[in-house]
Amino acid sequence: MKSIKSNFLSIRMLAVFFVVFNFGLSPVADAQSSIAYHELKGSWNSIFPDGNRNAGGSAFFRYIYDNYSDYREFLDLNTAFCPVSGSLVHPSRGKLLISLKESASTNKICGFFHPCCWPCACDLMKYAETAKVPLSFEGGERFVQAILINNPCSNDDFPSEVDRKLLCEGDNLNSETTYSFENKLIIGILHDASACTSQLESQIALHPITGERCNGRNNLPIKDIQGGMGDIFIRLAK
Repeated sequence: MKSIKSNFLSIRMLAVFFVVFNFGLSPVADAQSSIAYHELKGSWNSIFPDGNRNAGGSAFFRYIYDNYSDYREFLDLNTAFCPVSGSLVHPSRGKLLISLKESASTNKICGFFHPCCWPCACDLMKYAETAKVPLSFEGGERFVQAILINNPCSNDDFPSEVDRKLLCEGDNLNSETTYSFENKLIIGILHDASACTSQLESQIALHPITGERCNGRNNLPIKDIQGGMGDIFIRLAK
């Protein structure tokens, strides 16, 4: 992999970006997050040639891993998009603590992701899982806590709103456009991840989004789901 030279050199001169606390998310006050956002924004047409970013987390992940070989830069760039919707996420949106089932066990892993809107947290917690995935960077191999969904390519209800050729080749994941782990699609990174403790699980349960709002959303019939990506990601991931 080659490290892309930023087209936004002037942005690198910015002071620390002050973040507005937004809909109950933890603030992110990091100039590097602002840089990452603008770099991905400038690469939008390369990532989504047809302009369709619906459920485009996997496309962002593929682009970043293919083009950035510095581990720290890779992590920063993976904070600048929502794994569920494929929307760019400005650092002023903040981050949210969630728990995901570990792919190889029944354990829960807690960590942060950067949502474009609150329903994406609920959809991840119900329909995604996570695993430690080995990746190669400058300086050697690192393990990242990847966010995964099942291979959606054989779904009878594959959502028409999603660019199928960006994900699939027949009933298989397209190895030219996606990265996978054990035949599960990688859509993003769970940041600062660790095994869930009772304290972390309590924090998630008591949070107004990951607690009350997600309990309501995740107990609705799929046909009644509104807000966020509606049922697009759910139909892709279930």
